[in-house]
Amino acid sequence: FFPRQSPKTTGLSPFSAHSSLSSPSPTPPSSKEDAVLQAKTSLLTTLQKPLNNPRPIGKTKKQKQPRFRVEIPVIDDSSESLVQLALDVFKDLQIKRKGSVSSVKMLFIWPNPTTMKSGIEAFKSVPSGLFEHIELSTLMTVDNRILNSADVGVFLAPSSSQLTVVKEVGDSLDPRPLVLFNPRWAFEEEASF
Repeated sequence: FFPRQSPKTTGLSPFSAHSSLSSPSPTPPSSKEDAVLQAKTSLLTTLQKPLNNPRPIGKTKKQKQPRFRVEIPVIDDSSESLVQLALDVFKDLQIKRKGSVSSVKMLFIWPNPTTMKSGIEAFKSVPSGLFEHIELSTLMTVDNRILNSADVGVFLAPSSSQLTVVKEVGDSLDPRPLVLFNPRWAFEEEASF
């Protein structure tokens, strides 16, 4: 598998597909494996800061919620391709807080029930407790404990018709970081996000 275009890893806050841990000049990956490695390295590097440097209590100026957009081209738009790509990127991405032995907990927010079911099945091989799975349309009707237990929210391939719900859920997760993984909308549509 060779992507037709380089993976775009852009953020609503500054975020580059290139990490300081990789080569000095950013180059497009030449394979799916390179794209996955580049995305993992960038996510690991950029999520460390907001997770290990929480906002000071009593700070009067509201800071922007860290939001990152990761795009890696896939062969097709099938649920299986999305699930496999998410597994490749997140299965061993263990972000730790300073002074803690446990990894951060990620909430995977799937675009539909079918994809979520496939995602849960695929992630069974990953140590339990690191990932929680939920379907986007049901998220606003569930107990807030699911949202409150996550350190990072990961929206997997949400469509442009789901943008309003994504914004509401993102606001509920604030100040915790959000990752928009292969969103199915143009960057310009995020203007109000």
